[in-house]
Amino acid sequence: EKSHFKEELADLISQAKENYKLGEQEALTYAYCKKSMRAIHEFSLECIQQWEKDWSWVESIIGSLTSKYASYLKSVNSFKASEFAGERTMSLAFQILFSQFGRVIPPSTEWPLGLSDFLKRRGWPPRRVCGAFFPTTVQVGDFLTAILSHEKLHPNVDSVAFGLYINGIKPAFDKGFQSILFDKKRGNSTPKELASTDPLAKMLVALKNKMRYVLPEVPGGQHHLDQHNAPIFIHITNGQGRKNTSFRVLDPSSTSHIVKRVIKSASLRYKLLEPLFEGGATGENFRTTHTVIKRLSGVSDAEIKRDLDHKSLITTAGYTDRVETSSVIMGKYQDFQRYLIDESSNIPRTGSGYFCSEPAESVCGDFD
Repeated sequence: EKSHFKEELADLISQAKENYKLGEQEALTYAYCKKSMRAIHEFSLECIQQWEKDWSWVESIIGSLTSKYASYLKSVNSFKASEFAGERTMSLAFQILFSQFGRVIPPSTEWPLGLSDFLKRRGWPPRRVCGAFFPTTVQVGDFLTAILSHEKLHPNVDSVAFGLYINGIKPAFDKGFQSILFDKKRGNSTPKELASTDPLAKMLVALKNKMRYVLPEVPGGQHHLDQHNAPIFIHITNGQGRKNTSFRVLDPSSTSHIVKRVIKSASLRYKLLEPLFEGGATGENFRTTHTVIKRLSGVSDAEIKRDLDHKSLITTAGYTDRVETSSVIMGKYQDFQRYLIDESSNIPRTGSGYFCSEPAESVCGDFD
């Protein structure tokens, strides 16, 4: 589908041809991969920024609660205008939820009557409300996608979802950088370094600080913090028929779904991403896409090997050859098919189903 975006990608294609001496299909592939990765990354960062605003606002509201007032709000059973005596405000709605449930927000059917509808009409569906008290799979998905789409990281999906620990984010030895370790179940893990000014680095540090602050308030949270390697991506996600007693780590089968959800949302803004969503792209595709971008831009296999944490250069060479070839081969097939069609339409027909390359006045030879 990438050929549909040639006009939109014209500048990147031109730069790729000039800078990297690429052919038409290679330049188009480079441009599409580069632009789509940027779009996904920017979209994910914007979602995280919005969540951080929600979080800060709710923290300021519940921070002003006194124990006496919180005790009174625990008895509120209805938030309907016809039954609620006082003035209804957004701040009061969140204070009631925190007073009754703390940070483990249950499904909206368990909230005081009318409170869910009140918040929905103001742009706060239950999942957004839940996320403002403790991360849900929505926020985890945004962070996963932001990390996977970052041009300098290239981790495996499982290394991000299950191998990024709260203590794995810390200042690097070099001043002005953050060290981020994605633990791998197999093989050695090498910390990645991001500039402290990088937006993603700032967000990961902020997430680490948030988790250290709120986990002691959640059942089992302090025990989680006390672990040597405590995964940072844990969540409380409410839903009908689901009882929340505490947080939980990601289900291994859910990582594909939550990244797809981010790509779907991003494709509503960026038409360039529609083929990725419709084609079922998942987090597994990000690492290979980074490899294609680097290979086509002339990065050596030795450097790619280091980025991918491969043990052997032979492994990297085989990997890069395969992903580069597969990323452009369909485009080359399509170009050749167009060539055949264009050429066949220019050859005169005899009327008998055969093509005639050199027409004669009386008869035409039988050419297939």
